[in-house]
Parts: sequence; structure tokens; C-alpha cells
Amino acid sequence: MTIREDSVLSYILGYLADHDYPPMLREIGMKLGVTKQRASQLVDSLVRKGRIKKKSGYRAIRIK
Repeated sequence: MTIREDSVLSYILGYLADHDYPPMLREIGMKLGVTKQRASQLVDSLVRKGRIKKKSGYRAIRIK
């Protein structure tokens, strides 16, 4: 896992702990200083690596 992917995963876990629902891609991007598109690429990479699950829809990230 890359440093950036680790940052995304850490942010998602912290956000879930604080809010009981996952962040939107826009929120991930804003936190990391990247575009929504780049945040989506990083999330997709975590999905491919089996670290998280993603369904279609709003706030659809799930931790494995």
C-alpha cells in the first residue's frame, strides 16, 4: 500500500469513527489536497487491494 493510499484509509477510518458513515469522495479529496477524481482513483486502488469495499451510490465505502 502506498503512503497516499494509507492516508486515504486512515482518513476513512477516522471519519467513520467520528460520524458513523463514510466520507464522500469530495471530502477525501479536500482532506488530502487532491481532486475528487484522484480521490476516486485512490479509493478504487484500495478496493482492488481488498482493503475496502465500494458499492454504487452515495457514501458507499465500506471497510472490510
